[in-house]
Amino acid sequence: MRVTSLLLLLGAAGAAANWQQIANLVQPSRPPGPNDAQVTMYTTQSCGYCARARRYFDQQGVVYQDHDIERSQAARRAYQSLGGRGVPVIVIGDKVIHGFDEGQIRRALN
Repeated sequence: MRVTSLLLLLGAAGAAANWQQIANLVQPSRPPGPNDAQVTMYTTQSCGYCARARRYFDQQGVVYQDHDIERSQAARRAYQSLGGRGVPVIVIGDKVIHGFDEGQIRRALN
């Protein structure tokens, strides 16, 4: 009985060490959803439409990167390379959206 207990303990320890790999095998895969899209915003702190975009993404559970073009020269250069004339400029995957347009954002996320 001691050998059996030892084997069970070793098996449990091995399973615990490889739990993420085991979970990946057991969990069914799911199709990509709107929260999986790569979203980047070029904004300023004083922009009301930028605040609306942040609020929209937060409410939808969309993960995004927010780059302030007034505080970062790299963000300013990226914004300019996208043809930025106003803020926000929102990049979702390979789509560039100038301004806050909920319909365009929704279509780009799906």
